[in-house]
Amino acid sequence: MRIQITAYLQALSALFFHGEPRQRPQRLVVLALIIILTGFAICNNQPSLNPSPSSATSTFSLPDAQAQLAQLASEKHPIGSAANLKARDYLVDQIRAMGYTPQLQSEFVNFEKERASAQVANILVRVIGSKSGNRAGEKAGNNSKALLLVAHYDSAPNSYGASDDGVSVISILQTLRMLKVTARTAPLANDLIVLITDGEEAGLLGAEAFAQSHPWLNDVGMVLNFDNRGNAGPVLMFETSSGNAPLIAGLAQALPNAVTNSVMYEAYKAMPNDTDFTVFRKRGVPGLNFAMIQNLSSYHTPYDKADLLSSASQQQQGEMMWQLVQHFGQQDLSKMRGENHVYFSFPGIGIVHYPASWALPIAALLTLVFVAFMFVARKRAHLSLLKTCGASVSFLLSLAAFAFLSQKAWNLVLDMVPAYRSMRDPDPSHWYLLGIALLCILLFALVQRLLLRWMRGIELAAGAALIWVALLIFTSLQFPGASFLFAWPLLLILLSWLWLSGRKDDHPAHGWILLAGAAFAIVLFAPYVFLFNVALGFHSLGVPLIVFLLLLGVLTPLLLWLLQGLRAVLLLFAAVICFIAAAHATQQFHLTYVMPQPLFYVSGTTPQDAVWLIDKASNGEGNKTALSASEQDAIMLKFYGADGSKTKKRFAAISAANASQSTLPVPEIQVLSDQVNGDKRNVAVLIKASVLAQRSKISIEGVSVLSASIQDKVFNQEPQEKWSTTVFAAPAQGVTLRFTVAATSKPDDIVVRVQDTVPYPSKLVVPSSLYTKKTELIVHVINSLNL
Repeated sequence: MRIQITAYLQALSALFFHGEPRQRPQRLVVLALIIILTGFAICNNQPSLNPSPSSATSTFSLPDAQAQLAQLASEKHPIGSAANLKARDYLVDQIRAMGYTPQLQSEFVNFEKERASAQVANILVRVIGSKSGNRAGEKAGNNSKALLLVAHYDSAPNSYGASDDGVSVISILQTLRMLKVTARTAPLANDLIVLITDGEEAGLLGAEAFAQSHPWLNDVGMVLNFDNRGNAGPVLMFETSSGNAPLIAGLAQALPNAVTNSVMYEAYKAMPNDTDFTVFRKRGVPGLNFAMIQNLSSYHTPYDKADLLSSASQQQQGEMMWQLVQHFGQQDLSKMRGENHVYFSFPGIGIVHYPASWALPIAALLTLVFVAFMFVARKRAHLSLLKTCGASVSFLLSLAAFAFLSQKAWNLVLDMVPAYRSMRDPDPSHWYLLGIALLCILLFALVQRLLLRWMRGIELAAGAALIWVALLIFTSLQFPGASFLFAWPLLLILLSWLWLSGRKDDHPAHGWILLAGAAFAIVLFAPYVFLFNVALGFHSLGVPLIVFLLLLGVLTPLLLWLLQGLRAVLLLFAAVICFIAAAHATQQFHLTYVMPQPLFYVSGTTPQDAVWLIDKASNGEGNKTALSASEQDAIMLKFYGADGSKTKKRFAAISAANASQSTLPVPEIQVLSDQVNGDKRNVAVLIKASVLAQRSKISIEGVSVLSASIQDKVFNQEPQEKWSTTVFAAPAQGVTLRFTVAATSKPDDIVVRVQDTVPYPSKLVVPSSLYTKKTELIVHVINSLNL
């Protein structure tokens, strides 16, 4: 039997490898194990669907959650819309039906950072804990702080809001239901405050309203926020507050299999993205932030529907939320601050975490291990320090060249297939990533084989390791949360090199020792290459490829040993197959998920004062317009003022005189007061949005605004050029804008402009020449007042 297996391996390996027959089976098995490890590492992170009984009481019920989500996300429901009021009422009714008493926080709020204002309606529920001290006549127990659970119920204007963030809201409903069932047998020690925010998509306005004025904020000891940027994939814990040691320790206990790492924490700190969690983090509230990010096609598009949401991801989120509430609901939340931890999840181990202060000592220790390897390699293998430095330079040049050329190649693909530019989702193109990775392996190996004319394999490997040591020291000093990427893989790889140093490549265990040293790095890095591609998309292809090439650098000995006998054409053939599969997948994707293109109808104060604005990119530059260039300039300036030139770059104006419609209601602008006091001029303006307006963009043009407030809430106290804000769900009585400018400002130069976005009126007829199945009709009604 053993002889037969050996014979089969010899025959099969001969198809893939040439050269020394004795080493072919070992190379084939090692190659197969690498593929298995890579696939396992990526698939291990993906959620799997488990059976969920429809009659579940004390566990998460996926069927119930799906039915609730279908109801909540049945309509597009941005803040300010009638559908948003229906969504709010549905949630309130569901909460009351469970026996809770929901509270509505209705408040007008400004948020300068997001340049937005709104009348929000947050939904709040407080579940009293057994040791909270919030019961009448009781003293506070040991656990006097509350756990805050946050998600938002408003959708983006063009979205049904199933994944962003209806699924999280429904998970909260399920959590409240399960708490009711277990209230007698296993009550929470802490209070649980549920905050379902309004206006998150408008600029975190609901969270800001709660943080600015609700007294319950003072009781909060920790926050759990759930939001999503896609409708599939694992629910990632991607952000923590500063001083996260107790939080990570608690997460590791509550969810040992959670997908998380401190690289995401370091990266997200440098990004401009925000969620409701940002509001609480900036106020020093400890907490954890969760999201699923795969399938970007759903994000802020009409495809964010309940039936397109991954059932496995929805179930995972609901069960995660329940486990987190159960765990942190029993902890002393006054002790959720400590030092920062480095952390990462690893299959079979769980969440590995240790103090960030250890990063630099670990880097120093690994530097000593690297020095020891260099010393041993010089004695046993006559390694040249000069050639090692040359190998480091060549490795850096390879990193830069491969990343640059791959990005240029993808840009060339975009030029050849312009439809890809609107591709919101990299998921159907992961075949492209695999094909590019295979080409990179082939080309990188060829470059390394070329360099073998001047350097030996051990010098190429040591050169790449030297770069890793430098990156380890740099990240340990500047971004300790990312240091683990270079620390632990490098340690195991260096140990394998030390064992093999001075031994010949034909040693019977050579391949196995190299694989043993590389296995940890492969399992750790493979999901990150995939994750970076999902998070950044192909428009930033260079980033995941640099991560991939860093891995290839320290795998150089294994790569050279494995590929020296591999038939290179097989890699090339596999890459071509992947590219063909990717092209087919993306073509089907575009046919199924057509991304809407905006068509604006812009109306002024008279029926003749209206235009259509078509997107040049989607409709082409060669459209025949009824308006000359000078007429278009005048139209853009009249309607959009200071933004007119920017609007003109993307849109072309077509006369709308033939549209059969009457005048649409315009926003009203009324000067309440205009006074000069010393060197300042104070102006108060009442702005009433047109009927059914979902949002109103208010801008002050022609002057620097020294300070401004809306509804007597300060918006800015520092001078601003091109001042503007967007008001969502404005009160029926209007909003009062007060602003201050220099007294020397000329009245004729000051313009207050209001741009209402209103639902598509049924009386508005869209010309057939402008309408396609991809059209997203947006109606702007604009009025302006020159002081």
